[in-house]
Amino acid sequence: MDIIQKHKIKIIEPENPKGTIMFGNGFGTDQTYWNNITPKFEKDYKIVHYENIGANNAGTEFYSPNKYDNLNTYSRDLINICKHLDLKDIIFVTHSVSGMIGLLASNMDESLFSKIIFIGASPRYLNDDGYTGGFNSPDLENLFETMRANYFAWASGFGPIAMNTPGKPELSDYFVKTLSAIRPDIAISVAKTIFYSDHREDLPK
Repeated sequence: MDIIQKHKIKIIEPENPKGTIMFGNGFGTDQTYWNNITPKFEKDYKIVHYENIGANNAGTEFYSPNKYDNLNTYSRDLINICKHLDLKDIIFVTHSVSGMIGLLASNMDESLFSKIIFIGASPRYLNDDGYTGGFNSPDLENLFETMRANYFAWASGFGPIAMNTPGKPELSDYFVKTLSAIRPDIAISVAKTIFYSDHREDLPK
């Protein structure tokens, strides 16, 4: 399987693009997350979408919980994608965990991105002394236990809570659908990698 298929890469390129915009997805979503945004840029920019390994059934045979137990592995995947497509000076628009994936990739190769736009990114999700990440250890253990007990029931309940858009139930339905598209064992493993990550020291680089 080549890298295009492995990461479900999709490219939209107009004549004489002003530059390249690449979109990085958050946990539980896929590239369709950006469907209402990308049309505004397609006439002027080369648009690149991709999936992280394990998301949206992308390259699941290449997923290993040992290999992907840290965000640096996802960052190296991102660098390989950019090199394969010969991309540099990219505007990287990120959501959630893709923000830190992009930051780490930029620390590894400064030529990749001209700008990284962070939407809902966090360098650490666990609370610490003098730092509020939003979760404590019992919170996360309860989360993972609920996911293990019945992943699809968890996704159905978590989607509406996370979206918090009671006036637009279609948004919650969308998130439940994309969460449910992830293989449960992969989803739990990826969630642990994300929620136990700590990249505060990488921010100033």
